Amino acid sequence: MYYSHTYKKVTVAPALEPVTEQELRAYGKIDNAEDAGLLKDIIVASRQAIEEYVNIAMIARTVEIGFYKWPDLLRLPDWPISSISSVAYYDQSNDSQTWAVSNYDTDINSDPARIELAHGKTWPSLYERPDAVQVTYVAGYGVAATDTPNALQILLKAAAMDIYEMRNKNLQSPFELRENKAICNLAAAYMRHTVI
Repeated sequence: MYYSHTYKKVTVAPALEPVTEQELRAYGKIDNAEDAGLLKDIIVASRQAIEEYVNIAMIARTVEIGFYKWPDLLRLPDWPISSISSVAYYDQSNDSQTWAVSNYDTDINSDPARIELAHGKTWPSLYERPDAVQVTYVAGYGVAATDTPNALQILLKAAAMDIYEMRNKNLQSPFELRENKAICNLAAAYMRHTVI
């Protein structure tokens, strides 16, 4: 049986963005030095929106997710996954335990990445709580901006420029933002349709 995770949190945020302020300035031909802080904020917001929309992690970060019980298969909601850091659980005495790697098999190359019980092993008994099982992993294409595919970097620049150019418009609703076909097409190429 498969159970959805009960929570998900980023425990170590990305150390950098896939696109720098200077790269965005060059892409959008922005000369205004006063907007430095704004551009950095727009880059972060654009990355976060793209990641949420296409369901991927552009740059490495550490994530923890929790489950209330052991499923037959632990599916990880992020992609790509570069490593599984730990699988921990609360035993029947409500003490946190780290489960030995020899007890489970991982498949981080599939989408979704998954963890399953190793042959001949059994799931340990749990204390009943929403976060009884906790999985920590690293998600993202890599730690360097250059690890992010070029198409996603262009998508990020295009989305950030769209936000930057529309920042002073008196919009009545968010639906007035123009539809950018280039952004839509680049996003569609990386869209994950996996239901987690």
